[in-house]
Amino acid sequence: MAALPVYGNSSVVRMEDLLDSWCVERLDRKLSVTPPHLSRVIYISKYKDGDTHLPLYDVSETYHKSFENELVGSNKYKLKLAMMRAPTGDGTSAEVRYLVDLEHTIHETVASVKRRTLGGNGETVNM
Repeated sequence: MAALPVYGNSSVVRMEDLLDSWCVERLDRKLSVTPPHLSRVIYISKYKDGDTHLPLYDVSETYHKSFENELVGSNKYKLKLAMMRAPTGDGTSAEVRYLVDLEHTIHETVASVKRRTLGGNGETVNM
């Protein structure tokens, strides 16, 4: 971590914070923390063209703990997002909250999204 020299009563200014604010000003961007109405964060795992079953993981708790006061789009935010551990699929890191099933026919592809619940009777949406 780099820091700039300080004179008087000022606190230490971290170089990364200074660079972030400079970039934001130059690009005329308005950064803010994650809006409170965006409450769910879903992780979509890697998949291939031929995959027909796709689990979607709910990583909301981990995200909100890690990014509570970070400005969305800042360098620190991007670095934390890149370093965030992906769910492993064994149930220890995040829950599979939704299952997406794809059905390919000659003329179209139909997707159904099912919400997983403890009782097993989650809602299903067909697209």
